[in-house]
Amino acid sequence: MIARRIIAVVVGLALLAACLGQGCPPVGPQQAQQGIPEGFYEGEIECSTIITTYTIDMSNPEVGTPTTGPPSPAIRSFGSDGNLLTAQGSSLGPGDGSDLDLGLFTGSTTVGSVGISPGRLVVYYDYVVYMDMPDGSSVRFAGSMQDTYDLVSPGTVLLTRSTHLISDWVDDEFAEARTDCTATLER
Repeated sequence: MIARRIIAVVVGLALLAACLGQGCPPVGPQQAQQGIPEGFYEGEIECSTIITTYTIDMSNPEVGTPTTGPPSPAIRSFGSDGNLLTAQGSSLGPGDGSDLDLGLFTGSTTVGSVGISPGRLVVYYDYVVYMDMPDGSSVRFAGSMQDTYDLVSPGTVLLTRSTHLISDWVDDEFAEARTDCTATLER
């Protein structure tokens, strides 16, 4: 019995010595790629929005009909760290933001946090939008947006977006807008 243990220790030491000279093969579970593999991905994003209007007493909310817009181009670049790249080529991080101008809607997004795990990237944004009204005024909507990128196969990423915005009070009512989007992005 002792002879077997001594042989096992000697073999183990011999393997260790060989590894030290040439590099040992990995032992145990392998570390998966964090986030999304580096590259340029593109596809089309499709979104559906529901707007609910509430009165001052919060009774009888008026739920609108879901509205789906036409697909729009979705283009994303990911860096070697698995994170989204900004327009300047650096990794996206808290405090980064962008402005938007869609005619009747203007606003901005600011990154609140970024979560990176194997094959997944989740970005949380603070989101503010101003909607121009026919009388020349504008209504402010504020809330959050979450983009989740999941690696579904090599070179293919599923983007799911969830946006939740609530308007300021206008004429004793406010509106809540929920938008859900999906896109398949390919390298």
